[in-house]
Amino acid sequence: MNWYKKAAKEKPFWPKPTMSDEEYDRWNSASEKKWTSVDSSFIAGVTYDEDRDELGVKMNGEREYFFEGVPKDVFDDFMASGSKGQFFNNVIRKKYRRKKI
Repeated sequence: MNWYKKAAKEKPFWPKPTMSDEEYDRWNSASEKKWTSVDSSFIAGVTYDEDRDELGVKMNGEREYFFEGVPKDVFDDFMASGSKGQFFNNVIRKKYRRKKI
């Protein structure tokens, strides 16, 4: 079991971050999402929640971000793009609100 999964199940050893309960729950369960690896030197994997229109992007440096309000067609275009990093920088990063996880 990864240390962060174990820590999420135990009493946290750090104070709760200043975020809403929903955001905190999402932060705690981020590692439980199904990540799809992609062919990119910049992005390690992605996850998409159609119910929330939420795109998760895991960078190669292990940082995870969630972008809110990303429509399914934008996600489909992202997955079909030849350069995931270029699409991410030119479309997703500039237009959608993100949260570092």
